Amino acid sequence: MSNYSLTASKVYSCNIFSQGQHDLDPRRSDLLCLWEKMICRILLLISLTSCVSGTFVVKVTQTSYQAEENHNITLEWMFTTKPDSSSTSLNIFCRLITDHNDPVLYHVHEGVEAPESQDEQFAGRVHSDKDALREGRIRLHVSRLRTNDSGWYTCDVITNDGVSSDRCLLNITGRFVVKVTQTSYQAEENHNITLEWMFTTKPDSSSTSLNIYCEMMNVNNKHPVLYHVIEGVEVPESQEEQIAGRVQCDKDALREGRIRLHVSRLRTEDSGLYTCDVKTDDGVSSDRCLLNVTAAVDKPEPQKPTERPQPESWDRIGLYVGLIAAGLAVCAGLFVFRLCSNPDVREHAVEHELENMDAAE
Repeated sequence: MSNYSLTASKVYSCNIFSQGQHDLDPRRSDLLCLWEKMICRILLLISLTSCVSGTFVVKVTQTSYQAEENHNITLEWMFTTKPDSSSTSLNIFCRLITDHNDPVLYHVHEGVEAPESQDEQFAGRVHSDKDALREGRIRLHVSRLRTNDSGWYTCDVITNDGVSSDRCLLNITGRFVVKVTQTSYQAEENHNITLEWMFTTKPDSSSTSLNIYCEMMNVNNKHPVLYHVIEGVEVPESQEEQIAGRVQCDKDALREGRIRLHVSRLRTEDSGLYTCDVKTDDGVSSDRCLLNVTAAVDKPEPQKPTERPQPESWDRIGLYVGLIAAGLAVCAGLFVFRLCSNPDVREHAVEHELENMDAAE
């Protein structure tokens, strides 16, 4: 009421002031009057604004929120209420401010919720506390948060008492997870294998914040270290003697958030559960996989097939046969020569031949 009185007095003084200038030049008097009216209107606007803002206010209970992906959160605004305020005069319009569009988070029209106004991004994930709303508090429970839910949230409230709004900032961080790409592996002794884990990375993550500890969990309660990184630097001296010199890490894959460990010359005692714990500025997580190494099977040596003689062998055989035939021919010639050169032997041979002929007759 005092503000309105103040405004009325100002307007009245402006009129009185302009009335006292009749003795001035008409053009100058009109210009001065116009200037006075402009000032009076500005003062009236300021007075009305201060009057409204002093009676009806919307305020966030928290200016910024931090949450993790897939978690839930409650955003809250408070607004001025009066005991005799009608619920049908309540209008609320809450939205997320983005560069492209402003998806609607929550909408109340004349005291009635309008779920059809809710953007698809928030459909089924935002619920309001009705009891709190009657007390002048807008409590919005947002579930299953996504990284694209990050941004400025504003709520405009209109009642018979006035109009006001306020906003808060919500920042959603991606959840840090370590996962094996394969839960179990099968290999044979003396063969090689690659074990792989994947972990969440961010473009602005510092390599010095990376800590990795991979070990084998066996039944003897011994946990030989497979691979170790401290603040982005490999620590090969941490490797156990059992595995030393047989494990190599893919550096390029590591920068992409993948732990690829190449294990060579597998042994049967390498069988067991392998776990990798990863710690960065974004969080801590781990996962494990099973490796089963079977003993190598002795394979019988294949029998060599009977080799067929090659063309060169046939030539060699022909040479041998020719030499033998030549030797026999020489022996036969010597025998005939001896027979012909010795008369006694020849005569004896003739007599022997005649006896054979007589016996045959």
